[in-house]
Amino acid sequence: MIVKSKKDKIDFIGIGSAKSGSSWLATCLIEHPQVNLPKEKSLFFFNADYGNEYIKDNWSYWSKGIDWYLSKFPPVEKGKIRGEFGVSYLHDPEAPQRIKDNFPDTKILVTLRNPCDMLYSLYWYNVNTVEAKVPETFEEAVKTGWCIDRGNYYKYLRRFFDLFPRKNIHVVIFDDIRNEPERVAFELYKFLEVDTSFKPSILDKKIYSAIGHRFWMFKQLGYYMFAVLRILKLEKVRRFLIDNPIFYAVYAKLNVVPKKYPPMEDGSRNKLRKVYRKDIKKLEKLVKHDLSAWL
Repeated sequence: MIVKSKKDKIDFIGIGSAKSGSSWLATCLIEHPQVNLPKEKSLFFFNADYGNEYIKDNWSYWSKGIDWYLSKFPPVEKGKIRGEFGVSYLHDPEAPQRIKDNFPDTKILVTLRNPCDMLYSLYWYNVNTVEAKVPETFEEAVKTGWCIDRGNYYKYLRRFFDLFPRKNIHVVIFDDIRNEPERVAFELYKFLEVDTSFKPSILDKKIYSAIGHRFWMFKQLGYYMFAVLRILKLEKVRRFLIDNPIFYAVYAKLNVVPKKYPPMEDGSRNKLRKVYRKDIKKLEKLVKHDLSAWL
């Protein structure tokens, strides 16, 4: 399953991480007139067939083959580039090598955020999704180790640096998006070799908006509905609903409201800082970026 034709070229692939500015970066790419992306934000193609710690339901379309993957992209156009941006590849055991085998010259995009804040945001995101079930409190999540390994960026990102030349990897730090969005967009476009003078509309907008539920009962009903579909092995129905933007648009209209999350407790942050310290120090050297604010 190796692509050899120039007409099948994929110029860039975003690999994550989740809750670290990937939606902001994706918007910069979607709006640029020289960039073509699939209609779906995430294709989940290179993921391990058997799933992994964070993608437990076999979120992988690898078995569909490379022709299926390429069919999701607009045709190659002169003067334009094309690629995808998801958040599932960074931590996946198979994705780095699969990407390298198929697109050895592609460019890799990655967004990283202070792992303590990333984990906190990821926790609340899962609290407010229809299908996920998480520990009752963030403090309990930290105590039980819920998704903590996901913040060990160096551990996972080094695999891409081992496979791809440094010049083909572009790292974006969440803090820079917040503080210097125009510079971040400029450097992104420069890396991808498209018009750097283009100004995306996202520059003047918030990176993300926290959400909650209007009626918690509706959220619980949604969770049990997906659980029943899983028990009955109605995988096609469950995946159709999960992948269907109309389903989530309707649900969001009825039951999703803006919400301000409570601040993280100092005890939890201090515990996480100790957990991530060694990985952050290694990451600093790998990406050549001052991350002392994370320590």
